[in-house]
Amino acid sequence: MVTEYAVLAAGSAVRMVGENKLSQSFNGSTVIGTVINNLQAAGVDQLWLVYGDRWGLDGFNLPSFVHALRNPNARQGMGSSIALVVNNLSPTTDHLLLALGDMPLVRAETTQALISHSAQGDAHVCDANIWAPTYGGKRGHPVIFDKCWFKALANLTGDQGGAILFDDERAKVSYLEVDDPGVLQDIDTPEDLVKLSAGS
Repeated sequence: MVTEYAVLAAGSAVRMVGENKLSQSFNGSTVIGTVINNLQAAGVDQLWLVYGDRWGLDGFNLPSFVHALRNPNARQGMGSSIALVVNNLSPTTDHLLLALGDMPLVRAETTQALISHSAQGDAHVCDANIWAPTYGGKRGHPVIFDKCWFKALANLTGDQGGAILFDDERAKVSYLEVDDPGVLQDIDTPEDLVKLSAGS
C-alpha cells in the first residue's frame, strides 16, 4: 500500500487581517511547522506542501522531506490545490492523505490511527474508499482518499474541496472516531490563533 501525503497551505487567509496565519508562532514553532512536525511524528517521511503566491513560503522554513508545490491558481480556491497534488502523484500511489495547513492540533497518533485504518480490509473488494476521523460524531481532518477518486480530485475547481465526494453515490466512507478535538479545530482569525495556542 503506497500512501502519499499533502498539506494544503495556499489559502489567502483573508480573515487574519493581513497576516500569514501559517507562519505565526505556535507551540514553539509556527502553525505550519507544527502541522509538519505532527505529520513527521506520525511517520510521514515524504510530504507535498501546496502554497500560493499571496504569501509564498515566507516563514515556513521547510525541512528537506517536504516538497513544495506552487499553485499559480490558488486564488481560485482549494480545488485547484488538490488537483495540483493529484497531478504530481506517482502512478503507483494507492492512497492520498490530505491535511490542512491551518489545523496544528491534530495529534500524531490520530494520523497514525487513520493511516492504519485505511490499510485494513481487502483492497480488491474496496470495502471503503474514503477514510476520515470524527470527534463527537463530527467529521474532521485529515482525510484519506483511495486512488479510485484521483480522477475526480484532479478535476476539482473553485472552492470545491474533497468533501464534495462524500455525497457521491460511489463513496464508501469509513469513519474513525478519535479522542482528538484537534481534527475539528482550524485557525481562521487572530482570535482562533490565541485560543488554540492557549490550549496547545
